[in-house]
This record gives sequence, C-alpha cells and structure tokens, in this order.
Amino acid sequence: MPKNTQGTALIYFKRFFLRNCILQYEPKDVLVTAAFLACKVEEFNVSIDQFVANIQGNKERAIHTILSNELLLIRELRFHLTIHNPYRSVEGFLIDLKVNFPELADPQTLREPIERFLSEAALTNACFIYSPSQIALAAVIQSAMKSGSHVDSYVTNRLLGPEYHFDISQIVDVINGIRYMAKRASDLPDASTVRGILEKMAHDKEQIEQLKSSRQRYL
Repeated sequence: MPKNTQGTALIYFKRFFLRNCILQYEPKDVLVTAAFLACKVEEFNVSIDQFVANIQGNKERAIHTILSNELLLIRELRFHLTIHNPYRSVEGFLIDLKVNFPELADPQTLREPIERFLSEAALTNACFIYSPSQIALAAVIQSAMKSGSHVDSYVTNRLLGPEYHFDISQIVDVINGIRYMAKRASDLPDASTVRGILEKMAHDKEQIEQLKSSRQRYL
C-alpha cells in the first residue's frame, strides 16, 4: 500500500476516534475499514477480495466488517474524505531542491530519513495541529541535519524570502514543534504495556455490557 494511502487511512482512523469511544467501536475493525476506504479515495485500485487476502484470520468476517462499517466511517468523517498528506509536499521539496539548490548534490539521499520522520510524525497528532507542507518541511530539515547537510539557506532565501513577508521566528517554532512531536513518537509503549491497556479495555467493555443487561432487566 503506498505511503500516501497509509497516511490517509491513519488520519481517517484518528478522526473517527475524535468523535467516538474505543469502548463502543473495535479499533481494529475501524482501522481495516479506514484502510480500505483510503484505497478507494487515493485511487489505489484493489478489490475487497484482494484487500482481505492480506488480512490474517477469517476473510469473510473481514469483508462483512468492512462493508458494515464503511458508511458509518464516512458519516463520522462528515463526508470529508479528501486528505492532504505531507508526502506530496515532500516530492515538491525534493524536486525544488534538485533544481534550485545545487549545494545539495543529491536530494534523493534524504528520501529514506524523510519517510522515517514522517512515519514517526504520523503516530502523533501533528496532522491536527500543523499543515502538510509544514510537516514536510520539518521532515526535510531534520533529515538534512541528520545526514550532515544543511538547507538553512534554501529555507530562508528560497522558501521564506523577504518578498513573502513570513515571520521566520514563527516558522522556526512550528518546525521545532513538529520535530519535538516526532521525537516523542519514538517512545512507544512496550508489549506488556499494550497488553495491559487491551486487558483494561476488555474489562471495561464487559462491565458496560453487564450494566446494559442489568438496566434492561428493570425496564
């Protein structure tokens, strides 16, 4: 699945749970539905049979889950399905660097660390706070720094030249904010912590079902 499609699916998933509770809807079911919907929206042509072929477990159940949840997901997204990912902006930056910044011999060497940075940023809520182009720019700057290159003059002269009237200090704050969020994303919980969270969720769901049953008996 292309990175752009993965990014769209993840944003769908996050937006869904901005409005809904994980105790009400199974996150795995929402995620697989979001991934299939993203394939459609991003025009990554794959049939539902081909899609579920890569899913472990009962294929028929997976198809039923996707089809029964797809309209719910679209409705909870308020029918706003177009997602602007930072991946397209990155391509623009790499092309512009190649054409207008000869100091960087081969911008393509930045691609791998850029994608790593974007994968880390995707685990955060950066997509709700910053624009795709800002996230892409942070990825380019961070990747250039890690590879021992410097694109400061490209950013200040080419992107933020005086004719654009940008407040450079604000841009710096934005870039640093994104870099900080991406760095924090690397501190993922270990397997035992995740198991504990899942067990607590299962326990809470069971209690909710028991309360529902008790209330129904007295109605």
